[in-house]
Amino acid sequence: MKKRLLTSLFFAGVLSASAQTFSDDFESYTAGEMLAATSAVWETWSSPNGGADDASITNNNAHSGTNSLYLSSTGANGGPADIVLPFPTEIAVGQFNLEMWMYVNSGTGAYFNFQENANIGTSWASDIYFLADGTTQFTSGGGLMLECSYPQGTWFKLRMELDM
Repeated sequence: MKKRLLTSLFFAGVLSASAQTFSDDFESYTAGEMLAATSAVWETWSSPNGGADDASITNNNAHSGTNSLYLSSTGANGGPADIVLPFPTEIAVGQFNLEMWMYVNSGTGAYFNFQENANIGTSWASDIYFLADGTTQFTSGGGLMLECSYPQGTWFKLRMELDM
């Protein structure tokens, strides 16, 4: 199973594809709650209802409002947090947009991916790595598609506009 490092306060964003829009700023949750265990939308890698890989809502450092999602790693290969936002359908055509605010602590890294199939863990469409040196790498099938930098120790907006 492919799990990677996720260390950041993460995600207050918008996903949109083919006129479907999703937004979550985590203000509807209570600090200390586990996201997948209390959400009707979010899941974890291991279970739709949370589990050992669930992540907590925090009010320690939010981009706006009071809450954010805190993902931290205790293992060399990432984890235990492994949050999943299932899309209502597989997206193969049209425009797909992702916008989210991220905060990656200085000297650490972060990671997220897009699964290629609704059955998670079978195929990755793309992997996005935020390396500890401030480099972001967008990869697909192990090949580098784009490399750029990101600011560490501060909130920044990630925006992806993809023509499927």
